[in-house]
Amino acid sequence: MPKPSRLTPLALATFLSLCTSTWAQDAEILHLQGPGDRRATEVQNWEAAQARQQVAPGGFVRTRESARMALLLADQTQIRLNQNTVLQVKAVANQGNTTRLSLGQGRAWAQTRNVGAGGPLTVETPAATAAIRGTDWELDVGPDGRTQLTVLSGTVTLSNALGSLDVGRNEAAIAEVGKAPVRLQLSNPRERVQWVQALTAQPLRHIDGSAVPAPLQSAWQALQRGDSAAVQAALGTETNAWADVLRAADHTQAGRVAQANEALRRALLDPQAPAAAHLLLADLQLVNGEADAAGRTLEAGLARHPSDPDLLALLARTQLLADQLDQAQATLQRPRRSDSTSHWLAQGDLARRQGAVAGTLSAFERATQATPADPRGWQALGSAQGEREDLAKARAALAKALSLDRQSPGAVGELATVEAQANRIAAAEQLFQEALQANPGDYVAQTGLGLLRLKQGRAAEALDALLRAGVMEPRYSRAASYTAVAYYQLGRHTDARAALQRAIELDDKDPVPHLLLAQIHTDLFEADVAVQAARAAVARLP
Repeated sequence: MPKPSRLTPLALATFLSLCTSTWAQDAEILHLQGPGDRRATEVQNWEAAQARQQVAPGGFVRTRESARMALLLADQTQIRLNQNTVLQVKAVANQGNTTRLSLGQGRAWAQTRNVGAGGPLTVETPAATAAIRGTDWELDVGPDGRTQLTVLSGTVTLSNALGSLDVGRNEAAIAEVGKAPVRLQLSNPRERVQWVQALTAQPLRHIDGSAVPAPLQSAWQALQRGDSAAVQAALGTETNAWADVLRAADHTQAGRVAQANEALRRALLDPQAPAAAHLLLADLQLVNGEADAAGRTLEAGLARHPSDPDLLALLARTQLLADQLDQAQATLQRPRRSDSTSHWLAQGDLARRQGAVAGTLSAFERATQATPADPRGWQALGSAQGEREDLAKARAALAKALSLDRQSPGAVGELATVEAQANRIAAAEQLFQEALQANPGDYVAQTGLGLLRLKQGRAAEALDALLRAGVMEPRYSRAASYTAVAYYQLGRHTDARAALQRAIELDDKDPVPHLLLAQIHTDLFEADVAVQAARAAVARLP
């Protein structure tokens, strides 16, 4: 899950200057998780899509089962597509024209602020047209064309030939073919877009190799090597719960999510199924945006495996993802049968969300002590130290994490960011290149690259990198703060303030967005508001 990132005031205060921007054309596929396709026109055949491909106006993209796609349009609109979704980019804003999209089926989340002179961005569906004016929103189009709109910020007009209505922040509406749009009441609209978060299932971390039965050790070793054929051969026709857990892990690594779910549900029919079965299933449910279902899976696991530290830790993380901090704290206070890295990582993430700097560092240090060979503890500790600008310690901790696992998600990008903070430009550039070559959707690396470009006075390039980070992980507060700085450098003061408000929503304990708001209001001669923002910043200083 994304971690709040508190940046020291000094890290941003020197970046508030103006410059100009130019942008590339069309739309770009930033990231593809699972199978997806594109085609240039409606009459052409689909071909496999991949990251870094362009989609010209008139082109289509689609995701298949258990797939996700992220796109960035030339007008700076950020789009995420869920599984089984078809989107057409009909036009991209240019020379006074408006951006027009068509969502034929599936679910799409998007965020846009740069509404062109030609009018609002529009999205057509079989049942209605949505006109977007600077907002973030989700559209869900069913097989029958039934369209559900959820607005998280801004205003969207949903209309068809039979009626029209304006849908505002935290509101929803439904349009059906042949019927006028109507409002819909949702108790928590943000639950609708949990699937947008940048989560990936990591099955090997949920399996204790020493607990795998001896007859299945060869399958476990093949799984660690990533040799799917050897895993399946070693498992043969074994039908016990452990065999199904290993099958599920293999299916997950290979992107066969439906088969993984089937194997895990079969494993859980056995009352003696290991805790790993519950952990793997909950992990897949979280990736799919099903936090409530994941919580139920983990509680069921705890009913069978009371005090299991890894089940408790993942349950606390699930609650943190749902912004249930009190429940997460209560979960971490429940008795556990042993210490674990997972527990201390969750404890550190909770302390981070609570703004407890000492508690954050202490918990992550305990994580490194619980399992020194686990790179996650070192990476979390290095990230937290980097936020405090304790760069020597951060560099050492992140280097240790990478020595244990060079592929640890986000670790190279974190180290690159530390080097950028230290003005070691050549080292930072090399590390960012490594991180983004391995994974163009690495939002940690894209955010750090945005910081580096800001420090170099290249605000347009910084904004490009930061928008890429924001579409991959909209909840990453570090990216939101840096994005505000880029907007301000480009003279887009309204967008800068909106980005800072977003950063505050993501992490209300962080003083930096308030400090930057104070400086912006001061520059604009808005003294009263500047004083209020400055007081809010001081109240949050550690």
